[in-house]
Amino acid sequence: MPGIDTISLYLPKEKIGNYDYMENMESLLTNQKTVTYKNSKVTSLSGNRRNLLITYNERGVTLKGSLPKFCDKDSIDLLDFPKVHQALQKLSDEFKMPFDKAKLRRIDIAENFKMNQKPAFYYPYLGNINRYRRLEQNNGLMYQQGIKKNGIKGIVFYDKLDELKDNKVIIPIKYENQNLLRYEFRFFSRLPQQIKVDEVTLSSLQNESFYNRLIKYWHDEYFKIKKIKKMNINFEVCKTIKELETQLLLEGVQAKGGEAELTEIINQIYKAGNSSKMQCKRMKDKLKTLCNTPNLTYQSEAILELDKKVTENSIS
Repeated sequence: MPGIDTISLYLPKEKIGNYDYMENMESLLTNQKTVTYKNSKVTSLSGNRRNLLITYNERGVTLKGSLPKFCDKDSIDLLDFPKVHQALQKLSDEFKMPFDKAKLRRIDIAENFKMNQKPAFYYPYLGNINRYRRLEQNNGLMYQQGIKKNGIKGIVFYDKLDELKDNKVIIPIKYENQNLLRYEFRFFSRLPQQIKVDEVTLSSLQNESFYNRLIKYWHDEYFKIKKIKKMNINFEVCKTIKELETQLLLEGVQAKGGEAELTEIINQIYKAGNSSKMQCKRMKDKLKTLCNTPNLTYQSEAILELDKKVTENSIS
């Protein structure tokens, strides 16, 4: 079952009460420094508590980091619902502040999948998704919605073991020599608007119904991704000129790197001003129809395997 990974939250001063957090933070944090933000007249202080980054000033406290790693620094597993209360209690006890009242600004829902192939094998079969940008990464694939640095929300696939090796983290025995694909759905901002509630606080995660809604987002966004089909090109079975033309076109798509690569080329054509928005849409529609030609295209085993993993780990 998917669980919680990275969170970002803000606890305003008025919800902290009479506790002198400004003074007591000095004894709790390491790597402390002064931070001045652009367009802000307030000077902040920041530091670390294990893996968490804490920034605080006279207005309140901001906390960012992986919640499961805060509870167990050697774990790469996620924080499932039964462990949420324990994690929130640990936060409040260590900092002596009511973090359950903090506003949740970001949350990542994720799961690790043991796959038959290396994670990179699956990326080419994951195509575009409406209103997201598809961005290939050195160690994975990212989809981002929104124009800011991280956007409003994002989808990420990457090799979890490669990430651990890059960060010189010891791989748990149960994951040694595994093909471990991490799939994350990230709410970067505007949680209340996206989830359609008045407010989202850290205590919201203790509500099982709310928690399950997050898992459902994780599931549903994956299935919105257009899956790239494999091509079954065989000129020997052609019976008409139309069939020959279709197979030649499909071979051309394949030679140019596939549907996702050609879709990006069309995007660049539009950005360069070489064609209108309507013409580019027609190009994409034509490409989509071509790449879903019956009998000449079929769903890959990679996607069938990944679909099954996501379905099996979702809320029924």
